[in-house]
Amino acid sequence: MNAVAKELDSWYVQHVVDEMRAGGVMSALDEAPDITFAELRRNAIPDEDVGLLRAVGVDDPEAEIKILIYYARKRLGHREANPSAIAEQARDELKRAAERITGLADGSSANRVEIKKGKNIQWYR
Repeated sequence: MNAVAKELDSWYVQHVVDEMRAGGVMSALDEAPDITFAELRRNAIPDEDVGLLRAVGVDDPEAEIKILIYYARKRLGHREANPSAIAEQARDELKRAAERITGLADGSSANRVEIKKGKNIQWYR
């Protein structure tokens, strides 16, 4: 669990967001999300991304891409969307997830996980 927490807390997400901001990509996405995301199609996604998803363990990369396209159209494909704010939120959520996982790995009683199996509830620390 510590390895997962470390990966989630890695600098890569912040680095990607920073590079997109520095390169003007975030500004462009914020300026016209309705054009960029509402019209997103599968043929705009490089085939290399399918291989990358498969390499990281996604069982059905095409289905994953369809879900992401649907999400982009619904969540980002309107004029009021703010993609840069969503990227910042994602970074912050990943950091919080890493902290929660670290707490679980350290055995903190405040971070117990409830797993329901039928009518039985089991607690894991």
